[in-house]
Amino acid sequence: MVLGNLVRYAALYSRALSADEIEAAFVGHRELVEHGVHARGRFHFTTGGPHLAVPTTNDVHLTWEADRPHSAIVEWGATRDLGERIALPEAPSRMKTARIVGLEANRAYYYRVTATDRAGNVIDSGLQLFRTAIERGEPFTFAAISDTEARPHVNAKIAELVWRESPHFLINAGDLTDGGRHDHRVEWTHEYFAAMAPLMARMPVLPVMGNGENDFLWFDRYHYTPGDGISYYRYAYGDVDVFVLDSNLDRRDREDPQFRERQRVWFEAALKSSTARWKIATHHHPLLDRYPQVVSDFVDLYQQYGVDLVLVGHHHNYLRSWPLKDDVPDLENGIVYVQLGGGGGNLSGRPSTPDLRWAKTYQGYGYSLFSVAGDRLYVRMHDDAGAMRDSFTLRKDADGRAQLAPAGG
Repeated sequence: MVLGNLVRYAALYSRALSADEIEAAFVGHRELVEHGVHARGRFHFTTGGPHLAVPTTNDVHLTWEADRPHSAIVEWGATRDLGERIALPEAPSRMKTARIVGLEANRAYYYRVTATDRAGNVIDSGLQLFRTAIERGEPFTFAAISDTEARPHVNAKIAELVWRESPHFLINAGDLTDGGRHDHRVEWTHEYFAAMAPLMARMPVLPVMGNGENDFLWFDRYHYTPGDGISYYRYAYGDVDVFVLDSNLDRRDREDPQFRERQRVWFEAALKSSTARWKIATHHHPLLDRYPQVVSDFVDLYQQYGVDLVLVGHHHNYLRSWPLKDDVPDLENGIVYVQLGGGGGNLSGRPSTPDLRWAKTYQGYGYSLFSVAGDRLYVRMHDDAGAMRDSFTLRKDADGRAQLAPAGG
């Protein structure tokens, strides 16, 4: 880590402070940080504003947190005049969730969140915009990153590049924070949201549980997901079913020996019931020999039920496999695995030896875009300057299997 990764606030004094004054300033600031608060006495959103979650064709959820309990008004409408409103009364929790219903598919809506504390202080989100989910059969694009971790300046840059591409939603494949467990709330409020909040107010993010936040406390508090308090879930969007899995299996074994069995049973049932044209799975840990439990719990189901693409993270570089079956290249029957990597964590080195499973590698920060149009899935990976570093196309054959298309196909 360098100074720019560590320093968030600086103060100048006209005199030298005493040791007691320095100690008091430190204790006061630590108290704020431990409560996820940015400034004492100033009413503010500690999540940087409201965040969109899992839009469907007719509804969307908003979540936000402030530094104190508050009441709120959510206004929304198809024009800047808004017109519709939801009133949320004050409650002991600083966190609030609102559900906007009665929407039309694939349509843009404006919204504003206005919060009022007990003393009458008011803050608002400004006028924001979201789009509802599309119908099946319509083309769309989503983005994916992973390992945003502890560099807000990198994450903010990537988030801005993603926003310029106007995807419909974003997958973050784990390690949203570097270690944002129960005693490190600051990594959410002062790092992750500091960079990602402007994007999350306009674009829904599908979060994946990584080892960086794997006690689930703040991950669950700060995200509304279809899992309803469970770290694995399915999200249906257009012609795609996204299966979000929890690959923190060693920890889950220690906490609850039945977790892996429940997740596998759920995953197999979800795959069986899926009628989506494209099936995409995502989890944090990669499918390498280092994580045999992940392989044993997931890969046979991927192969049996026709998963087309798997998105992972954990190692901080981009890797894209050849289509693999049983961990060896199989261009006719294999599955493509993409390690998204470079969100904002320390960059990993390039593979030390050649590996015939990998078709493309890149050591650097970046993001990926996935465009779904009928029987084609177009993929582009861009670095943190926006330059394209990889591209490939998957095409469904007559039997519904996804295969690498020739260049231009």
